[in-house]
Amino acid sequence: MRLSLVPMFEKILKGIKLGFILSCLAFAIIFLAAYYAIYIEPLSLSVKKVQLHVGLDEPVKLAFISDIHVGSISDDFLKNVVEKVNEENPDYILLGGDFVDSVSDISRLAPLQKLKAKKGIFAVLGNHDYGFASEIPCPSSEGENSAGKVAALLESANITVLRNNKTDLLDISLIGIDDFWACRSDFQNATLDVDRSRPMIVLTHNQESIPLYEYNRLNLVLAGHTHCGSIRLPIIGSLPKLFGFKGDCDAGLYQFDNDSYIYTTCGIGVQPRFLAPPEITVIELT
Repeated sequence: MRLSLVPMFEKILKGIKLGFILSCLAFAIIFLAAYYAIYIEPLSLSVKKVQLHVGLDEPVKLAFISDIHVGSISDDFLKNVVEKVNEENPDYILLGGDFVDSVSDISRLAPLQKLKAKKGIFAVLGNHDYGFASEIPCPSSEGENSAGKVAALLESANITVLRNNKTDLLDISLIGIDDFWACRSDFQNATLDVDRSRPMIVLTHNQESIPLYEYNRLNLVLAGHTHCGSIRLPIIGSLPKLFGFKGDCDAGLYQFDNDSYIYTTCGIGVQPRFLAPPEITVIELT
């Protein structure tokens, strides 16, 4: 009877060893993935290039960045972003909001003063520029003050801040929408006097600021806010989206109709990041 127990104990020991090995392997995978997401990918700046036809007589080159969240990155990283944007020699640079998380970080945006575009630089504000990250409540006077300071610094760097208004870029109408979560977006008034026979680009921090029925009437929407989910899993996609994060077009390029697109950038700052690296988006319009 005792001898018959030996094979059973051997099987148990082998099972324990296998379980231990699998546990160690799982821990190692989790550790390496976490290390990569915190220390490697957030510093792996990518330059994504897109070509779109929107009916222009002459090509226009845009460089688009968003969600700098300057408190979450180093000064050297932001300088590197600026240098890489300038290397693209764009006609226009467009900035999609969420420059800061705290009013105390505003001075660290100074490297943006060195951005260079042949024809102009434009920006909109994001919810964090208003000093909060939630839809409720709308920002207090303190939040308005924070947004005003961010806008003032950008304007001092020759960056035009669009707050529910438009400007003309040669034969393109550029509409800039103020932040949706800050209860400041007003798409209808911003587009009230726009000549819709001209190609239209909408720059917004949050894609929710644009009514869904408008998307196929616009040539290009440029949005941030989602960080492409920050954590994306193979096949599954954006992890935050599984828990009800709004925004159907959460990462990259989507087409609504002929010559009608939205591009949602992964942004620059924040960590961790997994399969959603920080990016500069370069768009050539024809």
